[in-house]
Amino acid sequence: MNAHLYPGQHEKVISGAGAFGMHLLLLALLVFGVNWQKKVEPQVNIVDLWTNLPSQVKPKVEPPPPPPEPVVKPEPKPVEPTPVKVAPKPEVAKPDIAMKKKAEKEKAETEKAEKDRRLLKEKQIAARKREEEAKAVQKERQAKEAEEQLDEFVERLKADNKNVFIEIQGHTDSTGSSEYNMRLGQERADAVRRYLNQKGVALNRLSTISYGETQPVDSNKTKGGRYKNRRVVIVVLS
Repeated sequence: MNAHLYPGQHEKVISGAGAFGMHLLLLALLVFGVNWQKKVEPQVNIVDLWTNLPSQVKPKVEPPPPPPEPVVKPEPKPVEPTPVKVAPKPEVAKPDIAMKKKAEKEKAETEKAEKDRRLLKEKQIAARKREEEAKAVQKERQAKEAEEQLDEFVERLKADNKNVFIEIQGHTDSTGSSEYNMRLGQERADAVRRYLNQKGVALNRLSTISYGETQPVDSNKTKGGRYKNRRVVIVVLS
């Protein structure tokens, strides 16, 4: 676009542009000119500046506290398992042939000994029974013999018709104590006295006495001698 200037307009434009440029120049001089005249100070390190301060100006800086010690948690102790007591299995005795034979032998010997004791006891009982039966038979025979003799004595007394006194003496062997034999002799004499009284002899004419084992007629060391010593003697007193 072409600008058409009127006469005298060109100067006014130049003068306006020049005035505006002058203002810009002055502003630039003001700004940059001051910077050019300003003394450039050397740069100072803030650390050096802080170090060079006097001690009374320096604030007391406490050293940072030490970091806390790390908390070490104790490791948990391993839990020991409770021991379980297991009962030992009973040992199975192995069969021992020798021991078995020994046990069988001992058992057989024990049974035999027990059997022998039982047989011996049975024999002793049988022997005692036979002895008692023999004594009973002998006693019965002696009693019959004694009764026959006493009956004859009573008949003789009645035939003679004499007023006589009779002493009945009881005797024993040495078997047993002296006290026992004295009682036994008295019992024998009393038994004869009762028998004679039953046959008609008055009691006031009969007296009894025991001599026990004091007047043996034979040795008490033999069976026959002891048999003779067990007796009753009748003594007629005028």
